[in-house]
Amino acid sequence: NFGPLISDFGPVVLAHDLLLHLHTKKSLHGGGEQSAWRDDIVGGLVGVDGVTDAIINLFADHAEIGVVFTRTFRQMAYWANHWLQNAGQAVGLFRRLGVDRYNLRGYIDYPVGGMFWARVEAIRPLFEAGITYEDFPPEAGQLDGTIARMSQQRL
Repeated sequence: NFGPLISDFGPVVLAHDLLLHLHTKKSLHGGGEQSAWRDDIVGGLVGVDGVTDAIINLFADHAEIGVVFTRTFRQMAYWANHWLQNAGQAVGLFRRLGVDRYNLRGYIDYPVGGMFWARVEAIRPLFEAGITYEDFPPEAGQLDGTIARMSQQRL
């Protein structure tokens, strides 16, 4: 889901103020389609009455907020909020994004599952880093340790 978003839709995204990134969550992570995980995330971002208005108002009222996402799905293990095998990819991706201060240890609060609202200015570096499809390895059931997982986990 991040390959097309970053490689194909960058100019479209950059023409807007806010982005809502949703996808089908047709990952076989955990041995089957993750419809309960998807429904939980989507419900927290757009599926409950008033949540969309509340999030848009949050962005309008707080210019310092860059990304809004739901809590981690209750069936995800606590270690889903850690770097895991992604630490190896992080330094190169951070370099491309112009990030020179980071911590590769411990708990990371990020949108586990890769769905979120974002202020486009907050994620502009992802679209201006020259990331192409060639930067994403072929999908082979990887659960961790690829640029797809890095961009998903470390917005």
